[in-house]
Formats: sequence, C-alpha cells, structure tokens
Amino acid sequence: MALPNDYLQTTSPINWNLDDFANWIATNHSDDKKKIIYYMKTGLKKYSENDSDINVMRKADDLLNSLKTLKDKKKIAELQSEQEMRLADIECLAVRQMQNHTNAAVTIHQKIAEKFVGVTQKISTEYVVERDRVEKAGLERPCTPEDKIRTVTFGDKPSSVPRPTEDENESEEESESEEPESEESDYEESDAIYDAVAETQNHNMDKKERKSVIKLNSNNRKEIEEAYTKMKKRCMWRLSSGRYVEEELYNLGKSFEYEHTVHSFIMDVDDNEVKTHFSEDELHEIKSASRPVVTPISDEVVDYLEQINEKSSLREVRDFINQCDERLGKSYDRSKNHDIDYIRYSVYSMVRELESGSLRQENLESWYNCHVWTPIVDQGFSDINGTSVVRGESTSIATSNRKNIGKKPSDRKKLGRRGDWILRSVGNKDNDEFGAGEAGRKFIDEYDTKILTESKLKLPKMLKDMIVKLLSRVNWNIDKRKQIQTVGIVHSGLSMMILYLDNPCGYVCRLNRGEILEVPDDERFFSSVLLLLAAVLNLK
Repeated sequence: MALPNDYLQTTSPINWNLDDFANWIATNHSDDKKKIIYYMKTGLKKYSENDSDINVMRKADDLLNSLKTLKDKKKIAELQSEQEMRLADIECLAVRQMQNHTNAAVTIHQKIAEKFVGVTQKISTEYVVERDRVEKAGLERPCTPEDKIRTVTFGDKPSSVPRPTEDENESEEESESEEPESEESDYEESDAIYDAVAETQNHNMDKKERKSVIKLNSNNRKEIEEAYTKMKKRCMWRLSSGRYVEEELYNLGKSFEYEHTVHSFIMDVDDNEVKTHFSEDELHEIKSASRPVVTPISDEVVDYLEQINEKSSLREVRDFINQCDERLGKSYDRSKNHDIDYIRYSVYSMVRELESGSLRQENLESWYNCHVWTPIVDQGFSDINGTSVVRGESTSIATSNRKNIGKKPSDRKKLGRRGDWILRSVGNKDNDEFGAGEAGRKFIDEYDTKILTESKLKLPKMLKDMIVKLLSRVNWNIDKRKQIQTVGIVHSGLSMMILYLDNPCGYVCRLNRGEILEVPDDERFFSSVLLLLAAVLNLK
C-alpha cells in the first residue's frame, strides 16, 4: 500500500496543493476525513521544519496555514463526541512532538507513527547538509584561548568575529591581532562573568517561586544589564543577517514587564514573542544550528513496538507481552535487552490501568506519578548506571550551587529550585544532574497556567543551571559541549510535554519544546502509549 507521504515525495513542491494531496490520500490510502487531515498535517509538518530547501519549507508552511484554516472544529463534527475530537487532535500533536528534536529522532518517531513501517538508522541528510552549509559559510569558528572565557556558562563555540561598524572597525581589528591572554586570566575573568550572568536567574524565584511570574523591579533589570555588558561581542552568536542573538534577546527583554526566559539568555524557539522578534530566516538558522546527535532507537526495539502496534485489542496485547521471550528470560542481558523489558513492563502497566477504567477517573497528582509516569518515564532510565530518577519535590543541586556563589560562611545556604523529579547521578558528592520534571494532577489545555509557567520559565531555568554545571565538568571543551544537553518533562494528568535545552553557540542556551503527548483512556488509541515510550527512549 502506498504511504501517505508518497505524494509529497513524488510531486514537485511547486505543484503541491491541498486538494490534490487530499484526493491522493483518499484514493491510495484512506478516505476517512480524520485520517486525511492527520496525514496531510504530518507530512507537511516534516517538510516545514526539516527540509534544507527554504523554498520547500515556505511552501509547506503556506499549505499548513491553509490546512489550519480548513481544519475548523466544525469541519470534523462527524466525530461522535468531544472526547473523540480531543483524541483526534492529540494524535496529530503526538506526531508533531516527535519532529521537534533532532532529525534522527524525527525519522524514528515518524516511522513509528505511521504504523511502524520501518526506521532508518542514519542521521537525516537535511541536518548534515544544513550543518555543512553553516560551517562553510564561516558563521562559526573555534574558540581561541583569548575568547574562550569559559563562555560564561553558556558558550558552545563562539560565533564568528562580528563585522565591525565604522566606529568599531579599528578596535575590532586590533583585538583580533593581539596575542592570547594567559589561561589563568581567562579563568579569573570567566568566574566573574559567571557570577554576574548566573545572578540573572536569582531574582524573584528564591522565595515564592510557586506563585505566578513576578514583575521585574529596578534591581532585577540592573542585574540583567550588568550580566549583558560583561559579554564579549566577539563571542556572541552572530547570525548571517548580522544581528547578534544575545543582543536581540537583551533588547527584547527590556520591553517585558515580567520575567521571561530571554532575561536568562535562553532562546525559546517556540515562544511567540521571540518568533515575532526574529525573521523567518533567522529562526531557521537558529533552529538548524548544530545540536547533539541522538542515537536512533535500535531495529530490535522498533520491531517489538511494531508487533505490539499490530494488536487490535488489549487482550491481544496482553497475550503478546506474556509470551515466552528468551531475551527476557534465561538469556536476559540488561545491557542489551533493557529497553525491550522496559517496553513490556510499561505496556503491561498501561493495559492493567485501561482494563480497570482508572484512567477515566480524576485522580490525584501522586496517583498519576505512581500509576502512569513512574512506569513510562522513570523506568526508561533504569539501565543508566550511576543515575537515578529522584521524585518527591527534590531540590536541584545545580541551582543551589549557582545561588550560593559568593556566599559568606555566616550566610544561610540557599536551596535550589524544587522539581517533581530530577535525573541525577548517585553518590554523596556534588552530584551532576541531567534533567528534571514538573507534574500536575489535571490537564486543561496547552494554555493551562501550570503548563505555561513550568515549561516557559521555571523548568527551562532549572535545565540551564544543570547544563552550566555539566559544561564546567568538561572544562568547556568545544567538541564535548556540542554533545551535551539537558532534558525536561512536564506531565499534567495524562498529558506530557518534553523540553530539550542545549548550547549551540555563544552565550545562548536554546530551548526546544515538543508538542503535547497523551496517555489514552480508551483502548482504541492504545498506540499513543507506544509513541510515549519511543519518546522516552529517544530522550534517554
């Protein structure tokens, strides 16, 4: 059977249109209106976010905007209930979630969403082409001892030397010809800048951090300004348009009355204010900048997911996972078979919850953590030696360390931000942290106050503290920094959102936020569970 995306692959982008696309799907795949919209949105989204040709991306964007206009709730009124309507939207969002991380992850999850047709193990060519294009354009250059400055806790590899204005031309040329400073002076300078920049996150979250975002006062703005003025322009992230990301985030932040991630120099690529401030080409360049390479899910794991997805009822799923499997019996090898074992355990847990009908009830936050998110999230990381998922409002060690920089012996130690769960190395020393999560008892919609607060400010700042500490662990090595990121999860009720934070260039941390995934409360949509499991494995 032809795949829904074959139309886009076999037709010139110039000739793409919604009517032909819909007719092609109806003729070759399915005439179900809900599925037609689903496949159209999924296919166009892939080209909109990941194609290396800007013209193809814009064409896909235009068609997506037209599709959004057509896809009014009245157009899908054939769904029998509001519950089915909501689940139909979630199916679309679930696939889009998988397309917001690396292109390798996009390939895996896209295939899983399309009934596990197969998975390609190579890194997406779009990513390689875009990476090469950026490097050949000379937009980035390696750090030298002079401009290393340990990057103020944010740096990956500093952007190219900025094109000086007429007033700055002479001084900039002179600075480039100077001999590098000593390593010792760099470290001293970096510590001073670290203190200043880190303080931009200290304001207003130390005490009543669980309340709504706090209005900035004059002291807050002074701290932010001091941090910005200590940044070296030659180490900032310079875009091909000539603008500097740090400079634009700083200027944008001056117009905000309340705290925003831009005040911590976190580039949230999905934030509406940020998207409005930057041009489409600039946003594409920011999103396409080098990122950590994610190892694809193995063929063995995908095959196991495929087999579960082929089952048409909970009874069949239960029978399948209870079959004798040598990989999970006498031949079990934790280093090789953990992910299969994790999938079986999580699927079994969700089958039991669906059979009992408990997912249709309104439960407490602790109930969701125990019955849903511990099997799906926590158990996915259980094979990483030396790490543990710590639940129960644990405080972040990385945030505490940053808050206590310059602390006097007589001062009381400040605690880090509290997270509902933290992925942390085990031991009694200064443990590293790699991710964090926030939980709630009830999901309203993507505009819910908790979802917005946790995913747009509190959690990103905690993830930034964590990545700063990890970057210092590798002594700000350029190559190693490029492979480091921290991850976050916001789950509310049966819904989950994944966040990824890395350091692509300069003093900026980039935040990518996925769409909302959902644990189904109806066995007809059980395949959504498999998407969640694939997302967690990819996150790991």
